[in-house]
Amino acid sequence: MLLLVPTPIGNLGDITIRSLLALASAEVVLCEDTRVAKRLYHLLNERFAPVLPLLSDRAELALDSTKRRFIPLHSHNQSQFIASLDPGFFCDEVVYISDAGMPSICDPGAELVRYCLEHSISYDVLPGACALVAGFAHSGISSQEFVFGGFLAHKKQDKKQQILRLLESSAPIIFYESPHRVLESVRDIAELVPSAFMVAIKEISKLHQSRIQGTPQEVLQALEHANIQGEWILVLHAKALPKISLYESDVFSLPLAPKHKAKLLSRLNGIDTKTLYEQIIRDQGRCDEGGL
Repeated sequence: MLLLVPTPIGNLGDITIRSLLALASAEVVLCEDTRVAKRLYHLLNERFAPVLPLLSDRAELALDSTKRRFIPLHSHNQSQFIASLDPGFFCDEVVYISDAGMPSICDPGAELVRYCLEHSISYDVLPGACALVAGFAHSGISSQEFVFGGFLAHKKQDKKQQILRLLESSAPIIFYESPHRVLESVRDIAELVPSAFMVAIKEISKLHQSRIQGTPQEVLQALEHANIQGEWILVLHAKALPKISLYESDVFSLPLAPKHKAKLLSRLNGIDTKTLYEQIIRDQGRCDEGGL
């Protein structure tokens, strides 16, 4: 049996009873970082060990980190680890936890679930702390849908393309951002959609949680005079950008060399560039013959 267990994103009190019991029952703990996982067990044991008997009649339940195996499973080793797995591994009570929050949301977890599906292994995902959901609720934006952009790309041009692609939807967009890149990212957003509504939330659920809202430019100005250390959630709501359609007939009418037309058409319809180039040359030849 596998359980994906969400862990607190900043406030230990956000652990759920089901998650606490799952962690106390686990024989094997798959985790992003064994040091972080053992530290979490230590803190939970200090705070909740006295109440465990009130939550379950299973006397063997404990939050002592010495009573279970910890195995690292992170983005760098997950493919190799899962490839070496035997389905019998899950005969034990196995949990997977990320460093904080909900597994599979910008963290490993999805490949484990896929393995279970492919091998008919029983698994479950417990509900709990998730910065994405809490950030959207913080925004005050009323919408039945939103788009999650994850972490913004590092390179400026890639980041702008990512934002523009997501802005094709009129739904609110949610990003995660780090303290050393948040100013640059909000500045890029302000250049693209200056009149949008934005909410920036720092250190959600933690002691020094703070929130800034307004246009991207207003948020940027506030950030420039604020302590920006901590993890950020950016919620952006803008009108959908208009889509520009380019048709094949438009490309044929452009004053471009055949090889450039072929490359552009290949991007539009996915046909091999060489095939399109030969077609353009043939078509031009027929036009030239017709003009004689």
